[in-house]
Amino acid sequence: MLPGQTVCTQKDEKGKSCFGSLKYYYPFDADFGETDPNIRSQIAGQCGKDPWLKLYRCYSCQALYRN
Repeated sequence: MLPGQTVCTQKDEKGKSCFGSLKYYYPFDADFGETDPNIRSQIAGQCGKDPWLKLYRCYSCQALYRN
């Protein structure tokens, strides 16, 4: 993630950037966290299982960014 980045830079199969807005995403939050156990285990393997882990998620393509 680049300093000050607010939009997604993931490219699709045609090479165009997504430019979707990035929002805070707390995957292990009890109320609003991720419900899919497969995605939770992938995130825990890559970033750890910190209950206060804050990621950014693109609303358009669902790409995850870590600050």
